[in-house]
Amino acid sequence: MEDQVRLIYRRVYAELRNEVFHSLEELNRAVSAKMLLHNRKRMQRLPYSREEHFLSVEKPALRALPATDFEIVTKTELKAGLDGFIYLGRDKHYYSVPHAFAGQNVRVDYTRSLVKIYHAGECIATHQRHSGGSESHTIVEEHLAPHSRAWRSRSPDYYIKRGNEAMEELGEVFKRMFETAKVPAETFYKGCDGLINLAKNTDPELFRLACRTALQFDIYSSHFIRQLVKSKCKGLEENNAQKKISTPPAHKNIRGKEEFK
Repeated sequence: MEDQVRLIYRRVYAELRNEVFHSLEELNRAVSAKMLLHNRKRMQRLPYSREEHFLSVEKPALRALPATDFEIVTKTELKAGLDGFIYLGRDKHYYSVPHAFAGQNVRVDYTRSLVKIYHAGECIATHQRHSGGSESHTIVEEHLAPHSRAWRSRSPDYYIKRGNEAMEELGEVFKRMFETAKVPAETFYKGCDGLINLAKNTDPELFRLACRTALQFDIYSSHFIRQLVKSKCKGLEENNAQKKISTPPAHKNIRGKEEFK
């Protein structure tokens, strides 16, 4: 190999060393011309040139190039979640698998454009790769269990309506929750279901107070409302009592700013 490098340097670059080129294209044309002469020159120990050998032996054996560009394959082992998705951390993205494989270990092969998921050597899912880092989901509807498909068909309007049916304040919480969301709406569906069930099993006045508090402080979190209900809004009552103590009563000897005008 070193001999070939030295030969090319002597027959191509060495012969161009005294010439001046004013563009890369001009230099490339000169190099190509020297390479053509090199390939057509008869070899010292063989009765043919490199070009003749290529045309008679090598070229007929060549096959067509692949229709698609070669892509490096990266492999990893992951566990499919009970929700029927694998999470590819490099993409920060979820990809669905057939629901029969939920909770099982799978092998994931991914390239620049595709994600392939295997179980026991069999390809069970193929997805276009998404690498936007949005923590979103790529879903094939046939992969989902029947109850999951019903869950996926829900929407913010569905939960706002359900919330209003349970309690006006809960409907308003859901409305603001979805309006201010910075993540996909599906992220909140499970929490919304939980709050609707919690409303059925909680004293209405206590639950109403918890929702009003969430609206007051602009905290539209199912966890926040659950904690308020669990504590029976005790901390809130103590805070309000403290405010009443710290606020001085109205008195004729207390002058406002209008007294100093």
